[in-house]
Amino acid sequence: MALSAPAPARQRAPRGSRTVSQAFFAALDSIPEARREEVAKAAQAAIKEELKLLQRKRAAATRGA
Repeated sequence: MALSAPAPARQRAPRGSRTVSQAFFAALDSIPEARREEVAKAAQAAIKEELKLLQRKRAAATRGA
């Protein structure tokens, strides 16, 4: 039985990730403290949904091409 190599503890983030995360947190700083967590969770959910939609559109375009 062969042992698999352990996964790296942390992968390097793609180029541009830092800029996007800094913009996210800068925008989040403008939200009142009392609502910040709620807004952050809603924004993350919206981002995930948008990425899923883009992925579906790309997949449909490659199937249709």
